[in-house]
Amino acid sequence: MRIRQALLDLLPSQHDVDLICEASEAWLLISAMISDTKHDETSVASWFSVTDLNKKGPTQIARTLLYIAVSLQQLDAEFDTSRLQMFPSIESRIERYISTVQSLVISDDELISSLEGLECLMLQGLYHINAGNPRRAWLISRKAIGIGQLLGIHKNKSPSVPVEVDMWYHLVQVDRYLVSITILQQVFDLLC
Repeated sequence: MRIRQALLDLLPSQHDVDLICEASEAWLLISAMISDTKHDETSVASWFSVTDLNKKGPTQIARTLLYIAVSLQQLDAEFDTSRLQMFPSIESRIERYISTVQSLVISDDELISSLEGLECLMLQGLYHINAGNPRRAWLISRKAIGIGQLLGIHKNKSPSVPVEVDMWYHLVQVDRYLVSITILQQVFDLLC
C-alpha cells in the first residue's frame, strides 16, 4: 500500500498527461511495446487516465510513470514547457520518476516478475538508451531477459498468447542491439 501511494503521489495532473501525449512522438515506441492490445494510436491519451490508475496496482502505476517519463524525454525541443505544471523542471521530474520506480518497483523481484514488470524494465532501458547510457540499458535488458526466462515467455510460441511472443522478441532484439553498441563503445574507448 505504501509503494502504491508513493507512486500515485508522483502522477502529474490529467491536464499535463494529455498535453504530453499530444506533443510527444514517443507513443510510436510505446504502442509497439504495450501489452494491452485493445488500444490503437488514436486513443493514446486513454492509456494514461490518472483516474483509472487509482484502481491499479503498483506495477501498472510504475509502468505509466515510465511511459510518461519516456514521453517527456521525447518532447520536441520547441514544445512550450511552461504549459506543464511540472516543478522545478521537467528534467528533475523525469529523474524523480525513474529513480522512484527503480527503488520501489524495479528493485523488488516480486513486483517486477510479470508482463507489466517486464514492460517497466523495457521502458527503463529505453529511457537509458535515449539518455545515452547504453551500458546501463544493457544491464537492464539482461535483467529483463532473465525474468522473462523465469516466467517462461521464451518457450511460448503459441499464437493465442501474442503478447508474450512479442515481448520476448522485443527483449532479444534490444539485447542484440545493446550488445553491439556496448562492444563498439568499448572499442572506441580503447582507440581514443
